[in-house]
This record gives sequence, structure tokens and C-alpha cells, in this order.
Amino acid sequence: MTTSRVPRSSLDGIPDGATIARLEQENAQLRHAHAVDSHATVDQAIGVLTASHQLAPAVGVRGTA
Repeated sequence: MTTSRVPRSSLDGIPDGATIARLEQENAQLRHAHAVDSHATVDQAIGVLTASHQLAPAVGVRGTA
């Protein structure tokens, strides 16, 4: 017998309201985590460009010299 941490929603395969709400919350959390990761990557790239071109940090953010 196998058990799952995710409860079955209904016998006909249609998710119930609690399952939908849980999945919507999980989706929002994953989107937020992806946005944070993307922002960190951009910040790292700005730092590399700023350091390699010896620019002031504000210039690296604006993208103009």
C-alpha cells in the first residue's frame, strides 16, 4: 500500500475547493521564488559589469556611462 502526502480530491478526478486553493497558493509561492532568483541574477550581473568596467554602482544600474 502506498500513501501520498497529497490527498485525493474527489472520486471523479475533479479537484475540490481546498485542493485548488492549496495549488494556487503553491503556484504563487513558486512564482515569487522565481522572481527573487531572477532579481538576484540581475544584481550579480550588474555587480560584475560595474566591477569589470570600474563604474560607480549607480552607473551600472542605469546602464549608461
